Amino acid sequence: MKLSFFGVRGSCPCSSDQQRRYGGNTSCVLVEVEGEPPLILDLGTGLRALGHYLHGSLRAAGLPLHATVLLTHLHYDHMQNDLLFPDAPVVVQRTELDWATSPDSGPFYVDVGELTGALGDRLRPLDGETEILPGLTALPNGGHTPGHQSVLVQTGSGDACVCGDIVSLEENLEVIGAVCPDREGTAKFLARAREAGWQMLPSHDARLRQHRWYLRADPPHNAGHLRADPLENGRQP
Repeated sequence: MKLSFFGVRGSCPCSSDQQRRYGGNTSCVLVEVEGEPPLILDLGTGLRALGHYLHGSLRAAGLPLHATVLLTHLHYDHMQNDLLFPDAPVVVQRTELDWATSPDSGPFYVDVGELTGALGDRLRPLDGETEILPGLTALPNGGHTPGHQSVLVQTGSGDACVCGDIVSLEENLEVIGAVCPDREGTAKFLARAREAGWQMLPSHDARLRQHRWYLRADPPHNAGHLRADPLENGRQP
C-alpha cells in the first residue's frame, strides 16, 4: 500500500517567500492498493500533480483512470474538482451532506447542492465508521464540521491517520485549532488517536514536505509529493 501526498498547504494556493509555510497546493492524497483502483482523499489543487503522477503508467498501459474519491468534508478547498472524475464514486459522511446543504452551513460550502445533483447515484453517503478497503477505514469525528471524517491506514509498523481539517497543523495535536468549533468532539478523537498510537498527518501543514516519506517530483511535473512506500521505508501493509 502506498500513501502519497500531492497537496499539504493552506486553503488558498499561492507561492511566495511570505507564504512559504501556507501557500502551495491544497489537500489531495492518493492511496494505492494492489489490485484496486486508486483511492483519492480530497480533491484540492494537488490533484493536478496527482494526475501527472498517474498519467504515465496509465497511458503506457492504455488504460483510462478509474478511481474512488473519499472526501473528509465538503469545504470548497477539499471538493472543488469532483466533476473531473465522471465515473468515480464519491464517498462522504451522510451527516456532512445534510449539514453542507442546510442554510446554516456557512461560506466555506460552495455550490454543494449543484455538486450533489451532478453526481447523482455516484454519491455514496456513509453512516458512521466504515471500512473502505481492507486496512483502510473512514473515521467520522466531527470537530471541524459536523460530518467531518479522517481516514485510518493500517500498516505493519503502525497505523497512519490522514486527519483532514480536524488537525490542520502539527500544533493542533496539542492545542485544538480555532477551525474546530466542536472542541469536545475534537478532544475525544485526539485522545483516541493518542491511546492507539496513530501517526497523525495534518491536512494543511507544509512542514510535511520535511517528512521522511517526502520525495521531490520529477522536474516536468513541477509538483512534489510525499509517499509512504512500504517497501522502501520498511512499512508493510
